Amino acid sequence: MIDINDAKEVFFLRSDPKVNQYVDRPRAKNLEDAESHIQKILTGIANKEMIHWGIYPEGSDRHIGSLGYWQFNEEKTSCDIGYELHPEYWGKGIMQEAFLATLPVIFDVWNFEGIEAWVQVDNQGSIRFLEKNNFSNTRRVPAKESGDSDDMFVYCLRKKDRNG
Repeated sequence: MIDINDAKEVFFLRSDPKVNQYVDRPRAKNLEDAESHIQKILTGIANKEMIHWGIYPEGSDRHIGSLGYWQFNEEKTSCDIGYELHPEYWGKGIMQEAFLATLPVIFDVWNFEGIEAWVQVDNQGSIRFLEKNNFSNTRRVPAKESGDSDDMFVYCLRKKDRNG
């Protein structure tokens, strides 16, 4: 589980231009920003407002990414997904493995019926990942409606359509 000792790696992930190319959020400016983000995650987990996994290479305590679910709807039947991974590990199947490992928790333990992913229309890597995992593109949301700097696609994965 992510903790304050991961602040250096979290700072990298939240400040690196490659990792954040398609993420419309303020970049971390210092370790304090990273520590604040980690505390927000830990509080969200404690309050059952989010589910979050840190990603670590086998046999290592180096935090290389995150996979989380939050923004549960009122009935707690659906949630949003977000993920990030150190560029050094892109294309190695690590996020795929992590994502598939979370599905039993999301669908069978928490009993969500669906997962939504909001992705910028130019983020081809994320779109490929979502489509590979049976997410369907349900709509395009113009930037002026989404509050993002670019138009967004909304992808959904229903429990019955999952791979894992």
